[in-house]
Amino acid sequence: MTQSRKHWKRAVYKIIKAEMAKRFMTFEEVCEGLAMFDVKMGVSDLRSRVSKGNVSAHLFIALMRAMRVTNLPIEDIYFEVSDE
Repeated sequence: MTQSRKHWKRAVYKIIKAEMAKRFMTFEEVCEGLAMFDVKMGVSDLRSRVSKGNVSAHLFIALMRAMRVTNLPIEDIYFEVSDE
């Protein structure tokens, strides 16, 4: 895996974990939120995907929606990637 790809995966992990922390949400609660949008995923599978940063674009959007994220400035993503 290239260094650049590692940076993006790490950024995905950090963004998801930060949004969960802001809302004091557990992986169980996030899975419940995903289920409301017909995204069925087990807690251990979600935890594994997030910890590896192995999240597809559609899952990332579903996660943001399940956590009720209404604002995620693109600058935050750029900062996470450039911060490595």
